[in-house]
Amino acid sequence: VICLTLCIKTRRICHEKIVFIICAAMLLMLSGCLDISGSFKPGSFGKTPREQAMIKALAEKYGDITEKGDPRFLEARMTSRVEEFIPVDTVTKYSADAEKLYVWFVYDNFNKDEIEVEWIYLDNNYSIHTFKEKTGEDFGRGAYILEKPDDGWALGNYKVIIRGRGIEETLTFSIIPGATAAV
Repeated sequence: VICLTLCIKTRRICHEKIVFIICAAMLLMLSGCLDISGSFKPGSFGKTPREQAMIKALAEKYGDITEKGDPRFLEARMTSRVEEFIPVDTVTKYSADAEKLYVWFVYDNFNKDEIEVEWIYLDNNYSIHTFKEKTGEDFGRGAYILEKPDDGWALGNYKVIIRGRGIEETLTFSIIPGATAAV
């Protein structure tokens, strides 16, 4: 395009250059050129006092999560929200008015493997959405949010399946017309 503009401005006819530029532009358009991008900022797992308390509680319950071993998911739960990447409660029933559904878990003994988090509406076995993400080098946390559809949540039973490295964890919950039930 610059060459074409220069050729026209200098009143030189550059037939060969014009033909080349037009062919190159058409080739780019026909090749399906697609720009993609993404962004991710990992959390600083284990640095705040709350995170240190969580790591201590996990170590007391499951052993040292920095040691090598079989892959596993720890403390997987549905929650009403996540603060500082830690769940605030455990939900068994969400209100139909809930704007977001949260699943949270800790993964251990993964090595940049893929984890899938699939949300399923059980009343008709409909797979709503599957998140796929690469893990860190050993352990970390996962938090995934399903946002309320424009026409609202379907009442009934749901499950979330967390899978990776040949293991899976299944969480079940319901969406009800009443208040969210959390502990």
